[in-house]
Amino acid sequence: MKTVVATLGALSVAASISFAQDQAPKSPDGPHDRRGPEEIFKKLDTNGDGFLSLDEFEASPLGKRDAAKAAEIYKKMDVNADGKVTLEEFKAFRPPWNPETIFKNIDTNGDGVLSLDEFKASHWGKRDAANAEAIFRKMDANSDGKVTLEEFKEFHRTWSPEEIFKRLDTNGDGVLSLDEFKAGPMAKKDPAKAEEIFRKMDVNCDGKVTLEEFKAYRPHRGNRTGNPPAPAPTGAPGK
Repeated sequence: MKTVVATLGALSVAASISFAQDQAPKSPDGPHDRRGPEEIFKKLDTNGDGFLSLDEFEASPLGKRDAAKAAEIYKKMDVNADGKVTLEEFKAFRPPWNPETIFKNIDTNGDGVLSLDEFKASHWGKRDAANAEAIFRKMDANSDGKVTLEEFKEFHRTWSPEEIFKRLDTNGDGVLSLDEFKAGPMAKKDPAKAEEIFRKMDVNCDGKVTLEEFKAYRPHRGNRTGNPPAPAPTGAPGK
């Protein structure tokens, strides 16, 4: 049972991140564009200078649909406000979590609840088909075979990176030490792997992991400095 819970926690961290990623303008040609961010960036960078200008971003299908929204997103991506967006800024951008929109997309028959079949048929269910049913059962808090919007939102809240980080940060100082990370269920299962993951999350190598570093870590693609893929960072202690 502990293994299942730890697995669910790890999967849910990845799922909550990927839910948000799939709403980002990384796929400006449409919500189901599955190309990598590098390929999309290259296509948007029409003059090939290695940066995105506002004009280039507004020329995308997203920009043509809603120029004001595109400009707003561009401003958020341009972290240093220098009037151009680098590939790193483009890849790092994370839009706000919108559970209602995601729920509506998965609820293909529009009956206001998610069935197991709907969840398994969704993009997120297909991402980890082997564990889709286990995740669905975890979301289905009252075990009635369907997931309501409230259950969906509560699942994300409970297993969100922020919540898991808070649970791991046992001394409440706002950063994770290696000892705190190794006290989590994933670390107890595989201490050597846990330490390896901690080192990858600790991008600036200062011996501690901030919430931003924790959220930026990509379990299926390594970290933002190009490390190889690794398992999702952790489950939720005490669950």
